[in-house]
Amino acid sequence: MVKRARFWSDEERLAEISAGGDPLETLNARVEFERFRKILEKAAARARSCKGGRPAIDVVLKFRMLVLRSRHELSLDATEKMARDRPSWMRLERALLDEAAEGRTAPFSA
Repeated sequence: MVKRARFWSDEERLAEISAGGDPLETLNARVEFERFRKILEKAAARARSCKGGRPAIDVVLKFRMLVLRSRHELSLDATEKMARDRPSWMRLERALLDEAAEGRTAPFSA
């Protein structure tokens, strides 16, 4: 696959977003989403009774997306589009996956 030339690198774009005051960084710094893990897993265990199908998405990631969806008053489709298109939202997801790689969280529970 051929790489396309860009005007700005991803790092430059994220640095510019941060310099302008990224509300997602502020939210992530102020809210300890991991504190809700036990409560969320307990609720998810009751909701998910069957053992088949694909692995469940991490409950904390779902919770973060619900907070963002509610905060921005988005539909489910619009939330998914924002998570795929906006660099600041992608950074939030990437941070969770980086934490998982370091062994602090499990992004996908079995």
